[in-house]
Amino acid sequence: MRILQRVYIREKGRPWFAANWSGRKRPWALSARAFGRTYAQYLQGGNAMRRTRLILVCGAVALLALACTTGAWAGLFRVNDQLGMAVQDSRPPELMDPSEFEPAVTGDLRVASAVTISGVPDILWWYGCSATSAGMMMGYYDGQGYDNMYTGTITGDINPGDPECSLVATTAHTTDYWTGYGNPGPDPWVGSGNPEHAWADCTADFMGTNQWKWYDPVSDWGWNTDGSTVFWFYTNGAKTYDFQQPAQYGLPQTEGCHGLRLFAEDAGYDVLYDSGHYENYTELIYGYGSNTQGFTFADYKAEINANRPVMIQVEGHSMVGIGYDDSNSGVLVHDTWTHGDHFMTWGGSYSGRYQWGVTCMQLAPQVPPVPEPASCALLALAVGGVGAALKKRKKAA
Repeated sequence: MRILQRVYIREKGRPWFAANWSGRKRPWALSARAFGRTYAQYLQGGNAMRRTRLILVCGAVALLALACTTGAWAGLFRVNDQLGMAVQDSRPPELMDPSEFEPAVTGDLRVASAVTISGVPDILWWYGCSATSAGMMMGYYDGQGYDNMYTGTITGDINPGDPECSLVATTAHTTDYWTGYGNPGPDPWVGSGNPEHAWADCTADFMGTNQWKWYDPVSDWGWNTDGSTVFWFYTNGAKTYDFQQPAQYGLPQTEGCHGLRLFAEDAGYDVLYDSGHYENYTELIYGYGSNTQGFTFADYKAEINANRPVMIQVEGHSMVGIGYDDSNSGVLVHDTWTHGDHFMTWGGSYSGRYQWGVTCMQLAPQVPPVPEPASCALLALAVGGVGAALKKRKKAA
């Protein structure tokens, strides 16, 4: 299985995208499946004119590809005319250059004038940025009455290795799926003689994070290296409600957004089902790739005003939106890299990575528990006793 690796090269703050087939001694000997025959085979024809023509064509294609990938679709992949996918695979902070970190703006005027959601825990990168961001969202809901999301209390700053990190990735998860950042499979559980653990208790399980199970059988491309989570989206900007990737790419049929619903259900809660679909979706922001249906800043403000954190998707990285500043189209995020509130402009870039979309989730309201029969009887007795007492007081008067 080939692995398409993405490399970000920053030049004057602009992210560039490069792709290469790893594990090949001769990267120029491209797949016969893709080009009919390899470059080396073509050269064996001995025709200098054909050789020169091929070099010129390849050069033009390379320049065109570079130009395209620095535009709206940099870091994202078109699967067909309707669907695209994003591999969110940012590095952990310890592998980053300090210059890549955005400063926290806690106490800044942009925070003082912002509308924010309080109580969203600030978890640093733990086996994947997307799973970590989902952990912050679920940790917030744990304190809002959905208290089976995590056993215990989860709030404030959470550092790597803290017990609360198990909400993101448990020991069972890392034992079965992790060998090191960026590594492909096979996963450790494969061939170990031990069965794969049953998904439970952590966002990374249900979102498919780090799990080497999915690939494109046509191009023979595997994408879910350690640290990665995949999100699918419609290229026209429509919402991809509870998307389950096609079975042809591997089983089980999960990805980042669908995994949010699976995790919530495993904890005993439901994602709101309305108008024929579940209210968990990934969506391009309005205008990205020239779409006219995408998610707007007004949509984002509505989610924050409803006290629903939003997963902010930039190229190769997921964060959690916790607030906004209406005066400058500002977005406040927990970025998984350093603690504190961080600022970005809606539709702009963060640490050189341009925003492409969002992932949202709305949980169904909690239904008050139905009293047990014994409780009902006690309540009736209590009401009856109060009524009798009132009657006595009336007679006495």
